[in-house]
Amino acid sequence: MTWSSLLENVLAELLSSAIIVGCSVLIVLFMITRKRAQRLKVLQIAARSRSHELTILVSHLVVEKGGAQLTDGTPSLHFEGVAVPIREIEAAKRLEKALHAGWLDILPDSIRKVFERVSPGFIRLKITVDPAPRESNKFQHHRHAILIGGPEFNAASGHFLELAKIFQVADPMNCIHPKVNFHNRRGSLDEIVPDTKHEDQVNLAVVQRVTFPDGQMILVLCGTGSNGTLAAVDWFVSHWALLDQLVGEMDFGVCLQCPTRKVDPDGWRDYVLKRQHPEGFLSGHYRRGRRRPAADI
Repeated sequence: MTWSSLLENVLAELLSSAIIVGCSVLIVLFMITRKRAQRLKVLQIAARSRSHELTILVSHLVVEKGGAQLTDGTPSLHFEGVAVPIREIEAAKRLEKALHAGWLDILPDSIRKVFERVSPGFIRLKITVDPAPRESNKFQHHRHAILIGGPEFNAASGHFLELAKIFQVADPMNCIHPKVNFHNRRGSLDEIVPDTKHEDQVNLAVVQRVTFPDGQMILVLCGTGSNGTLAAVDWFVSHWALLDQLVGEMDFGVCLQCPTRKVDPDGWRDYVLKRQHPEGFLSGHYRRGRRRPAADI
């Protein structure tokens, strides 16, 4: 065997190994991005979308001078401004983690953009978490947004629930007697109330995706109390992959019930389904909330 033929054999083996390794890496990459691709599809973020940005708006609390307390319990006379609920921020971070893909940064943009045409899991997504502004003209422009928190503190939630006319939190300032209005398929209005006489011990929650003809997508995750809002986030995260299979392009929503925070600080994990839109779309697939640690996603 000549040196030239030996060299040809070695090069052929190296090329064959490189092709096998390259194909294996591609298969692994597409397997890794499969779950992320499902999640982005539910949020209607695709390669052809005008924007690859997602805004998460949490409740906006205004603290007036003297409204905050110092560590010794006396009123603060120098702080006033915006505050946000820590549990909503934690919920926002949970969603952000489910969509994060830092490993995409190691792929050259030219290669990544080719891959994202095949799978939205390769889309580089910019995620911003902000307190929701009070003025509607400041949140209407977001192409893709997730709203966390009820209408009493998140003006964006109230605005888009009103526009969607599917589920609406009735009298959001009254958490003692929670009620959600539901526009059923007959065109009439149903009232959803707690299925217990101790209604002050129950939160209602709403998960609702709203889409508009111009491609805007808004996902509302809200409740009539903090546990209700966390239940909405947990239900959505727990059913994210299933929603990709069941709803496609159509809008969807559910109303849940769970114990209030004063009854059980972790009561958001014990949610039950009250109503769904489209009616019956979860038949055979619904999983009741149960006592468990927060999902590691």
